[in-house]
Amino acid sequence: MSLPREVHCVPLPTGLPVGPVNAYLIDGDPITLVDTGLKSDESWQALQHHLAQTGHTVADVRQILITHGHVDHAGQAARIVAAQKTEGLTPAQVYIHTGDLERVSDYDAYMEARADAYVRVARESGVSQSGLMLPSPSMIIRYFRGMGESLESVVGINDGTSFNTGIGPLEAVWTPGHSFGSTCYVSREHGLLFSGDHVLSDISSNPSIDFDSFQDIAMLVYLRSLERLREFDGYTVLPGHRDIIRRLVSRIDELIDDYERKFDQARQALRPTPLSVYQMSRVLYGDYGFGQMILALAETNDILKVLERRGQARLEVKSGVLTARLPDTV
Repeated sequence: MSLPREVHCVPLPTGLPVGPVNAYLIDGDPITLVDTGLKSDESWQALQHHLAQTGHTVADVRQILITHGHVDHAGQAARIVAAQKTEGLTPAQVYIHTGDLERVSDYDAYMEARADAYVRVARESGVSQSGLMLPSPSMIIRYFRGMGESLESVVGINDGTSFNTGIGPLEAVWTPGHSFGSTCYVSREHGLLFSGDHVLSDISSNPSIDFDSFQDIAMLVYLRSLERLREFDGYTVLPGHRDIIRRLVSRIDELIDDYERKFDQARQALRPTPLSVYQMSRVLYGDYGFGQMILALAETNDILKVLERRGQARLEVKSGVLTARLPDTV
């Protein structure tokens, strides 16, 4: 099924391992942008170029719907608003789920909190015990700080909030997991689902990266949110990265099966003697680079917690490091 002529994919460079981010322009009244890309000169130029191909400029955008608060999806929103104000225009209204609101309203505070959380998970996973240097909060903040900025005005939304667009109503469907406020936007009229990073065509959604945002295990929250999307079987999925997904339920099944394989792989790797989370992450994800460390550690943490909940692992903290071993036999 072809996309409505009003919907345009706007690929924007990120410079991150995941590659370009897909923003989407919805033509019509009001002109709507789903996600913005991160703040960089390259992304800004690409946004202007793609808008021009549709006969528009940044000034024409009237509302911005953010799927989640990660910088590659929300970081450029403040620059769009500032450019419109410079031209003397009423700026576009920006919307994001309340669960991610503070990420874009106070970007610096958010980055400082995330940097502290990343260092903590590395330390508590046993990275330094393995002879590797822990990343410092200042190093993480320095890396991400220029990729986004705070928004002076942003509206928090909730599950079920509806927006008028050039293709009719878009409904917000809350899908926590990849982030606490992760939201898909659904056009029931056209059978479209803008999925952000909740469902991607050929890579993981990194459901554990916001490990400190949930009372429950983030990975289980994500898997429950995946199940919720089964009602949109047959919809065309427009993801935040990579290719369009035409068979949503098949992709959901693939993702669930992939995590069950990881659970099984981790269970088989457990021994009577404890292994640190870092050691287990090397079993599961091999020789990953420094830039992928936090993702691997966060996901390994969640996998082991799931196994503990299933009675298949015993987790213990030893000298400040989380370890896992086979459970005691009864």
